Amino acid sequence: MINFSNNYKFFFTAKGISLVDKIRIKTTKRHTPFYVKLFGKKFKVVDSRGFYEAYIEIFGDHVYAFKAETQQPVLVDCGANMGLAGHYFLNKYPGASYTAYEADPFIFSALKENLSVFPQAKVELVNKAVWYRDEQISFETDGSLGGKIGEASSTAALITAFRLKDVLTAPIDFLKIDIEGAENKVITDCAGSLKLAKNIFIEYHSSVHDGQMLGEILNTMKEEGFRYQIHQGFSSRLPYLDVARNGDFDLQLNIYGYK
Repeated sequence: MINFSNNYKFFFTAKGISLVDKIRIKTTKRHTPFYVKLFGKKFKVVDSRGFYEAYIEIFGDHVYAFKAETQQPVLVDCGANMGLAGHYFLNKYPGASYTAYEADPFIFSALKENLSVFPQAKVELVNKAVWYRDEQISFETDGSLGGKIGEASSTAALITAFRLKDVLTAPIDFLKIDIEGAENKVITDCAGSLKLAKNIFIEYHSSVHDGQMLGEILNTMKEEGFRYQIHQGFSSRLPYLDVARNGDFDLQLNIYGYK
C-alpha cells in the first residue's frame, strides 16, 4: 500500500526526477512501459508502481548506502530487476565492477537498456536465476518486483538457474541478494563463500507455504564473520489476531551484514 508519507517523500524530496516524470510515474497504468529521466539519464520503467516503491527504498531510504574503500569497488547484484540499484551504485561509483543477475527475461531487457548509459563502468549482466544448484527451473513473473522461482504451473516459464556459490570466488565489496524467497536456500548453501563479501544486503522473505529460515540465515552470516542489523520491511501489526500477507509472504525483513 502506498501511503501519504511516501507520496510526500516522492513528490517533494525525491531527487533526480522532474515533477512531470513524477506525475507520470504516479498516474501511468501498471505494467505499461514508458521512459523517464533519472539523474539526467534515460530510464525505461516497466511498471510504474514497482519503480515508485523501489525508488523510495533505494534513493529515498538509501538502503544500499555503504562506503567503499576505493573508487573501483566490486559489486554483485542478485535480483537486479529494472536497474534502479545499478543506477544508485554506478552514479556513486562510476568506475565500479558491477555484475547483475536478473531472472525475468522481459525485465532483463529493460535492465540491459537502462545500464547501457554507464559505458565507463565494468558491467556484466546475466539473465539467469540465482539458486543453490545449476538447473532449469520454473519461474513465475509478475512483470514487476515480485517475480520468483516457484512450482511448475501453466503460468510459469522454464528458465536457467545457477549456483551462486560457484561464482563467489574473489573478494566483493558489496553483495546484494533480493531474490523473492530463494535466499532461504541460497544463503545457507553459500556457507564458506559469503565471507568473501565485505558488506551484504539480504531481503529476507517468509513464505506462508514453507518453514521460516531466518535463524539459519543469521547463523550462517555469524559464522561467516558478519555482524548484522535488521530493519522491518513488511510484517503484521497484530499477528496474534490477524497475520497479514503480501502475496505468498507473511514477513519481509532487510538484513544488513557488515564486518
